[in-house]
Amino acid sequence: MLAGALVKGLVNPNIKPGKTEKPASSEKTSESKEGGEAQSAEGDGGLGDIGDKDEIMTALAALKKTRQFKFKKIVKKGKGGKAEFVSQLLIVDDWKEDEKDHQKGRRYLGDEKEETEFDEAKRAALFLLHLERQGELPTRIARHLNALLAVHEDRDFKHMISDQVRPQMDAMASRIDEIDEGERRMLAALISRAAFQVGVRSSENYGRLLAAAGAAEAARLAQSSDGPVKRAEQLLQALRQAASPTYRTAVIEAGRGGLEWLGSDLVGLSPRELLQAWVSLFRAADCIDILTLPTMAEALVSGAASKGGPTAMVPLAEVLPPALKTAPWGGPLAVQVIVTLAGRGETKAAEQLAGVLCEVIRQARGQCVPALGALRDLRANPAAGGDEQSLLQELERQAPLLAALIPTCSRVLEKGQGIPAEASAVLGESLLCMATLNIVGATSSGQQLLRKTLLAQERNMENFLVTLPRVALTLAQPKLVRPLWDSGLTPAHFQFGGRPFLERVALYTGRSVAGAVLARNQKGDFSAAKVLLRSAIRSNPALFGLTPDGAYLAAEALEALRERPNKVILKGTMIRLAKVRKKYTLGTHPGSIDPFLDLVNALAETRTSTKQRQAVAEIIP
Repeated sequence: MLAGALVKGLVNPNIKPGKTEKPASSEKTSESKEGGEAQSAEGDGGLGDIGDKDEIMTALAALKKTRQFKFKKIVKKGKGGKAEFVSQLLIVDDWKEDEKDHQKGRRYLGDEKEETEFDEAKRAALFLLHLERQGELPTRIARHLNALLAVHEDRDFKHMISDQVRPQMDAMASRIDEIDEGERRMLAALISRAAFQVGVRSSENYGRLLAAAGAAEAARLAQSSDGPVKRAEQLLQALRQAASPTYRTAVIEAGRGGLEWLGSDLVGLSPRELLQAWVSLFRAADCIDILTLPTMAEALVSGAASKGGPTAMVPLAEVLPPALKTAPWGGPLAVQVIVTLAGRGETKAAEQLAGVLCEVIRQARGQCVPALGALRDLRANPAAGGDEQSLLQELERQAPLLAALIPTCSRVLEKGQGIPAEASAVLGESLLCMATLNIVGATSSGQQLLRKTLLAQERNMENFLVTLPRVALTLAQPKLVRPLWDSGLTPAHFQFGGRPFLERVALYTGRSVAGAVLARNQKGDFSAAKVLLRSAIRSNPALFGLTPDGAYLAAEALEALRERPNKVILKGTMIRLAKVRKKYTLGTHPGSIDPFLDLVNALAETRTSTKQRQAVAEIIP
C-alpha cells in the first residue's frame, strides 16, 4: 500500500501524503465465462492513447493488462474417486496484441536485465559461430577465441566460454580433412594455446578437435616418400607444432603404422644416419607424455624386428651414447625400448642396451663426483679452507648432462621389474643419480629440470617428482651409506626415511616455481601464475612433507602473498605456513629446513631473517 501511494504521489504531485486518490471514473469490464475475473478500467487504455493520457500511467496500464493471466477451473478425479479442482491457463485471442502493448510499455519504462558472465560467454560463442557462417578461416576463429581467453583473467569465465564453443569445435573436428595442410597445423597450434589457457578442467572441450588434427598429421606422415632420417625429423616437427598432450598423443597413436614402417627402415642404415634418426626420435619422445612412450617404443621395435629379426635393435647400442649426449631429455624412450625388448623375449639385446645406458649414466654422474665431494667436505669443515665459489662453478659446468638424465633414471626405477636381472646394475646407478638432486637441484641446470617438470605437471603429464618420496625411502637403507659417501654426498641427508633429502629438493622446487610464477606476474598473466603456483604445491604434498589437506592450505597462504606482496601479508603467510606445518606434517620427523623459504622470499620480494622466523615460531601456540 505504501509503495502504491508513493508511486501515485510521484505521478500526480497534487496528491497530499496520507490521502488516497479516488479514481475519476471506473468502468467494469465484462466477466469472462471461463475465468470469472474482472479487469480494472485502468488497464483498458492501450499505448495508442499516450498523447491524451499520462505516459507513465498508460505504460503501467499496458503492463498490468497484458500480465493478468486467465484461468478456468476444471474438475479432475483424483485417487479414490475424489474430485480435485485444477486450473488451466487460457490464452485469449487478443493475447498477442496485448503482448505487443506489453513490450512497448516495457521499452518505455526501461527493462535492463543484469548482464551475467554466462550471457557474455554465450554472446562470445555466438560471435565465433557467426564468423564461421560468414566463411572465415578456422585459424581466424581460433585467433579470436585466444584473444577472448587472454583478455579475461577469471578462470571460471574461460570455462564457460569453452563449454559454449564445444559444439562448434566438435563440428570443426568432423571437417578437419577438408582444411588445408598449413591451415590445419596452425589451427592445431592455436587450439592448443586455447586449451592451455583454460587449464586441465576445460581442455577436454577442445580434445576432439586436437585429436582429429593429430590423426590427420599422422596420416600425412604415413604418406611421406622421404627416407627414414627425414621422416624422423618430420615426426619431431609435427609434435613440436602444437604443445598439447592430446594432439601429440594422437600423432603417436594414430601414426603407429607409420612408426612401424620407420622402425623397419632403420635397419641397415649407416651409423651416421642411424645416429641422426635416433637423435630426432629421442627429441620427439621428449615432447610426448610418458604414458605414450610404450606405444612409440613398441611400434619401432616391432617394425625393426619384422625386417631384421631379434638382433635388429643391436646397432642402437653403438649410437646410444652419442645420441643420449645430444638429446638426453629423450632418454626415457631408450628405457622403454629396453623394457619392450625384454617383454618380447629378446633378452640379449635388452641386456646390451641396458649395459650401455648404465655406462652413460655412470659417466655423467662420475664427472660430477669430484666437485660434489669437495663441496661436501668444505661445508662440513669450513676451517679447512677452500674456494666454494670455484667449486660451484665447476659443478655448474659438469651438471647439465646429469640433470637431464634424471628423468631417465626415474623411468629406470619405475620400470625396474621389466629390466633383465643381468642388467640390474643400471638400477643402482640410477638410484645414485637421483640422490645427486640433493645438490644438483640448486644449479642452473637443476633449476631448468625442475621448472620443465613443473610446467609438464601443470598440463597433467606424468613426471618424476611424484616418485621422489619412494626414492627417498630406498636411499635411506643402511647398505647405501658407503655408495652415497663415495658419490660425494652426505649420508646423513638421507636418514629418517629420506626426509632431509626431500626437504632440500622441495626447497629447490619452490625456488624454481617462484621464478616461473613471477615471470607470469610480470607479463600480467595473473590467472596462469595462480594456476602454476597451486599446481606445484598441491600436486606434490609428500615432497613438501604435508598431507593433501596441508598442501591445499599452504597453496592458499602462498597465493595470498602472491596477490599482495607486502609486509603485513608476509607475516600472516609465515604464521599460516607455520601452523600448517605443525598440524599437517607428514610423518613424525620434525623438519630442519623450511621448504617454502625461498618461495616466500621470492613472492614477497624480500628476504626473511632468522630473527623474523623465530618471532613467528613464538607466536604459534
